[in-house]
Amino acid sequence: ARRREYEDFERPKAPRRPSRCARERPSPAHSIARSMALQTLVGKLAHPLAEVRQRAAHSIRSKAEASLLSSDDLRLEPNLGRHLLQLAAMDESSPSVKLDALSLIERLAGTADTARQLVQLGAVAELRRVQQAVAAPPPSADAEESSSVDAVAAAAARAMEKILHHPAPELPAVSSPE
Repeated sequence: ARRREYEDFERPKAPRRPSRCARERPSPAHSIARSMALQTLVGKLAHPLAEVRQRAAHSIRSKAEASLLSSDDLRLEPNLGRHLLQLAAMDESSPSVKLDALSLIERLAGTADTARQLVQLGAVAELRRVQQAVAAPPPSADAEESSSVDAVAAAAARAMEKILHHPAPELPAVSSPE
């Protein structure tokens, strides 16, 4: 009988303490490991196999969206912008790969310094080329493919707008297409 009384009684639960990772800043070793992992993924963006490039782009984008990689982490990787531009401009890249690359380019263009670097890499011209390449889908394109092409064009426009949002004093002004 006494046991039943205790079964009906609900003990108030103590609030959970945040995990050690949530309480403390990442250790320098953790930051170095994260940087090396990003460096490995960035190298795979230039891999000869399209599937490897696709997985690398998607992995970087997923980690950035889940806040496992900060925008600062992305900006500190010197070859990321160049590889993303090449990936977005490749004709053989699938729309999903282009969307991943364009999303990351847009994220990179968040500061004036990085936007200036993207302009120096020729990002505005490449993004315009991507927009023009997808502007006229092939006549055999179905509705789903046409929708993907529209999404790529919109993502290229957003990335270009983000880059052009930061004026670069030592570079000639570039106007946004209407």
